[in-house]
Amino acid sequence: MTDSAPKRKTMSTPIFPSPTERRDHVLELRGQGLTYREIGDRLGVTASRARQLYFQAERLREDIPLLPVGELSLASPVSRLPISRRARKALEMAGIRTLGDVAGKDRRAFEVEFLSVPNGSRRTLDEIFALLDEHRQGPG
Repeated sequence: MTDSAPKRKTMSTPIFPSPTERRDHVLELRGQGLTYREIGDRLGVTASRARQLYFQAERLREDIPLLPVGELSLASPVSRLPISRRARKALEMAGIRTLGDVAGKDRRAFEVEFLSVPNGSRRTLDEIFALLDEHRQGPG
């Protein structure tokens, strides 16, 4: 007689006293460079659920104050740019970490690359270019 039931993982999944601790753990694992699949395997959830937990944790982090346009520099991190959260996330998904990363790219090449990223829409791209143009013009 063959057993057709799927085999359960023998690895024990951690038990967290609160959802906050679980989300913090996901952030920590992601910070260590683990993929969503690897995180999901450790938590006993799917890679998709691990990704959801990660982005939920990111949203619930204490909001870092955004920089005023006049205080921006090419070293300003994406997380502090005064653009929509959607635009910041799309930039991060495109591997952009600072305003200088955008400024240093050819505008047309960046446009093609950015529009292939999830949430990389024309509207979001226009928002990023408007910020970049405003930064280049400087104060006044």
